[in-house]
Amino acid sequence: MSTPEGMNDNGEITFTPDNLIQEPIVFLGLTDTEVIALSVTSILFWVPVSVLLLLPFGFALFGVGVGFALALGTVYFASLKLKHLKKKLPDGLHMIVIQQWLQDRTPLNYGYIKEDGYWSIRRHQSVERFEEENNDAELDAFAEQCNDLSEFQIKPDDTQERASE
Repeated sequence: MSTPEGMNDNGEITFTPDNLIQEPIVFLGLTDTEVIALSVTSILFWVPVSVLLLLPFGFALFGVGVGFALALGTVYFASLKLKHLKKKLPDGLHMIVIQQWLQDRTPLNYGYIKEDGYWSIRRHQSVERFEEENNDAELDAFAEQCNDLSEFQIKPDDTQERASE
C-alpha cells in the first residue's frame, strides 16, 4: 500500500498546508462568515421594507415572502460582485475596500483618512531666515562673553588664605 502525498511511512504529516488558516469558500466565492453576514443583513433590510410597502394594500404577510426572495437575490448578486472584487485584491484586502466604501457613504467610521488637503503648523508669524553677515557679529560677541573667565579665576588673596588652612 502506498503512502499518500505529504505523509511519511509512519503516517505523519510532513508539511503544513498553505490554506489551513483561511476559511473555505462555500457559496459563489463567499466564505461561511460572509454568507451568514450578507444573508442576515439583507433579510433585516428587505423584510421590513417589503412588509411596509405592501401593508397599505393588505398584503403584509405576502411582504414577508417577497422580503425573503429579495434577500436571496441580494445575496446572489452581492456574491458575484464580491467574487470579482476578491479576484483583483490580495487575501483579506476586500474587507478594507468595503469598510472604506461604507465609511464614505454612511455615518460609520472605521478610522480611514479620506480627506484631501495639506498639513499646516498654523504659524502666523514670518520666519526669520538665517543670515550669515548679521550672525558673525553676534557670534563674536557671544564668544568674547564666553571666553571671559575672570569670575572663575582665583584671586591672589584667596590663595594665601587657602594655603594657611
